[in-house]
Amino acid sequence: MKPGSSFLKALGSRMPSSTKYGNMSTGWTTVSSYDDGTVTESSGIAGTANHEARYKAGMNHGELITTTTGSHNGRINCSTTWTKFHKRVSPVEQARLAVYWHATT
Repeated sequence: MKPGSSFLKALGSRMPSSTKYGNMSTGWTTVSSYDDGTVTESSGIAGTANHEARYKAGMNHGELITTTTGSHNGRINCSTTWTKFHKRVSPVEQARLAVYWHATT
């Protein structure tokens, strides 16, 4: 996961192509944090995800996958425009909502 590593280079800069199964396709959501000491916030959302969420201060790398409750200062990009920073659901709840929304549309 180090910047410039062969692993990250092999991932490329785009999300894998969506494969359609009936009416469903892949809807990508990425999550990052400005306080992540492992992955930069821009690297955490690199690619072409349908939805991107960025969390501000107080959310480190491990907390992105373990924080399930509370309100956290963040913003979201659902097209090409980022919202202003405001209170958002936890990163784990954000992921759950992404799966739920995609499964119901």
